[in-house]
Amino acid sequence: MIKYVIDKKSIDKRAKIVWMEPRQFLHDVPFTWGLINTEILNNFKNKLINKVPLDVPFIDKDCNGKIIEHEGRHRVLASLCLGIKKIPVQIFDKCKKGEA
Repeated sequence: MIKYVIDKKSIDKRAKIVWMEPRQFLHDVPFTWGLINTEILNNFKNKLINKVPLDVPFIDKDCNGKIIEHEGRHRVLASLCLGIKKIPVQIFDKCKKGEA
């Protein structure tokens, strides 16, 4: 079974780490299939297969819970393609004290 290996240097202490299904991440963030670069996607698939640590994707929310920024669609889509059930995601909430 392939698992998402975390690059611990990518973790921001201000964020909450949650484990979510890749489909949920792709559903929640603005996502356009036409903007997916297959070369980048395949590169991330190979890294996941070879257990190379990857940055943790993130979602940044405003005070109303609206997503204002995100990063990691290619990593998440690669995880989905490889059948990874859960991935780590950093959640930033602008309204919580101490969050940037």
